[in-house]
Amino acid sequence: MPSTPTSKSQVQAYRFMLKRMESALVRKDSVMMHDPMGSHMRSAVVGVLLAMVAAIGFVLFAVLSPAGSVPESNGVVIGKQSGAVYALINDANNKPRLVPTFNVTSARLILLANSSGGGGASAQGGSSPAAAAPSVVDDDALQGLPRDKKQGIVDGPQLLPVGPQRVSNDWAVCDTLPDNATATSGTPTTTVLGGVPNIGNEIDSSDQFLVTPNAGKDYYLIFRKSQYSHNPELKNSAVVKAKVDMSSSAAGTYQLRKQDARPISSAVLNAIPGTIDMTAPDIIGHGQTPSYSVPAGAKIGEILRTKQLDGSTQSYVLTATGKHLVSPQAAQAVEDVHGSPKHDVGSNDVVGIPDDTSYLPVDDYPTQVASGTPLSSADYPSMCAVWSYPNNAPSLTVRITQNHQPVVPAGKAPMKLSNPSTAGQLVSNFYLPTGQAAVVRDSTSSADAAAGPIYIISDLGVKYGFASSLTGMTPDQVAAGIGLGDPTSYPPAPDAIIRLLPQGTALDPAAALRTYDTMQPPATAGNYPNSLPGQQQQTGGN
Repeated sequence: MPSTPTSKSQVQAYRFMLKRMESALVRKDSVMMHDPMGSHMRSAVVGVLLAMVAAIGFVLFAVLSPAGSVPESNGVVIGKQSGAVYALINDANNKPRLVPTFNVTSARLILLANSSGGGGASAQGGSSPAAAAPSVVDDDALQGLPRDKKQGIVDGPQLLPVGPQRVSNDWAVCDTLPDNATATSGTPTTTVLGGVPNIGNEIDSSDQFLVTPNAGKDYYLIFRKSQYSHNPELKNSAVVKAKVDMSSSAAGTYQLRKQDARPISSAVLNAIPGTIDMTAPDIIGHGQTPSYSVPAGAKIGEILRTKQLDGSTQSYVLTATGKHLVSPQAAQAVEDVHGSPKHDVGSNDVVGIPDDTSYLPVDDYPTQVASGTPLSSADYPSMCAVWSYPNNAPSLTVRITQNHQPVVPAGKAPMKLSNPSTAGQLVSNFYLPTGQAAVVRDSTSSADAAAGPIYIISDLGVKYGFASSLTGMTPDQVAAGIGLGDPTSYPPAPDAIIRLLPQGTALDPAAALRTYDTMQPPATAGNYPNSLPGQQQQTGGN
C-alpha cells in the first residue's frame, strides 16, 4: 500500500523535540530559553582559533628568532647571547673547531687564510666561505667544541659595507673660520666629510678668495678655472688655485689686497689643483716688430682688441708667431706689466694674422676681477674643496657656506679625530653617515682610478687598507674574498682627501693569524674623556 508522505510540520516537530531533549540533557531543563549548544559551539570555535594563532606565533618566532645550529661548513659564527665572534674551521678530519676573534672582519680574514691553503683562487668573489653571512648560534650549542687561541686584527673595521651600507661617492674637506679671522690670526677647524652631497653653494667666476696658509708668508688666489685654459691636468677641476706674487703687477690687476686674505689649512689648499703662479706676465720678444703684417704698427707683447657683432670684445696678445686669444682681464694683466697700449681694430684687421695656439701663462689667469666686497669669514665661515664622481667622471670644485649653514648635515655631529694621518697631518673632525662606510680606490688621477690601493673608510674616520703576505693572493683578492664584491666596481676617491684620515691596521689574512693570550693597548694609545659619565667637567680649581 502507498506510504503516507511526511509533512513539513512533522519534520519541524521532530527537530523541536530533539532540541528539547538536548536542552534537557545539557541544561537539565526542557524549556528552551536559549540555544542549548550555542555557547558550547562558540567556545569550541574560539578555542580552535586561539590554538591556530598560537601555532602561527610559534612558527614566526622560530623563523624570525631561530635558536640556530652550528654550521656544517666553514664560516663566521656569532654567539647569540654573548655576542662573541668566531671563525668556524673544519680540520682535516672534518671536525669543527672555533677560533675566537675580535670582529667579523678578522673572522673572514682567518677563514680566507685557511681556505685552499691560502691560495688566491679562494678569493675570487663572494662565494668563498669567508664571504658568507655570519650564523647566529645559541651559546649552548657552542659548548664543548674545540677552540684555538684568540686570533685576528684587534682594530679591524666593524662593518664590511655592501649595497645600501655604502655611502655615495662624495668627498669634501672643509675649513671653518672663527668670526674674527684675519690673514694673520684665526685657526680654521678642518673637517673631512664622506657621503654628503651639495654642501653649501658653489663659487662662480665673480667669487675669488685670496688665502694664506701661513699667516701672510704666502698668498694664493682660488678662482673658477678660465675657459681659456687647456691644461689637461685640470680638465676635471672647475676651480683652481694660483700662487700670487703680491708685489707684482698681477696683484694690482686683480685688485688683490693682503688685508682681504683669509686663513686656509694646508689640507684644503692641497686638495685644490694648482695652476701657474700669478706674477708679472712676460711675453718673449716684447717690444719687437713682428715678422707678420699687423695693423696700427703694433709690437710683440701688445694687445689687439676687436668688437664682435654681439657687442662682446675679443682680445689678442701678439707673440713672435702670431695672435693669441686671451680673456680681456688677462690682456689687462699683460698691459699692466709694461704699460703697453691696446689697439682697437676691426675684425677684418686681424684675419690675416696667423693664430698662435701655443700655451701662455696668462691662459690660466682669472677671466675677471672679483665683484663687490670680498666675502668675509663672518658671513661665509666655511670653504670646502668638494670632490664627486658624476657619470663615472671625477669632478672637483669649491663650495662655501653662509654662517647659518653648517657643513655637517643638520642634527648630526661629526666625529672628533685625535690621531694624525700617516703624513702627520691632523684634521679636527670627520663625518660620514653613521651605520655606513665606504669602499674606494685611492686615486691621484684618472690614470689610477681603477688601479689605486683599496680602502674601507669607517664612520669613525679611520681608513683600512688591504695587503697580502700569502703567496698567490693579491690585495684585490683579499677585498673580494671577505665579501666586498668585484674589485673592478670600487669607485675612485681623491687621494688629497683620503690621505688626511688616520690609518688603521692593514687587512692582511696572514696578519689575522696572529694569536693572543691577552691584548693590552699601549699606554699612549687613545684619550680619556674630560669628565666621567654623570660628572660635570671641571673648569678650574682652587
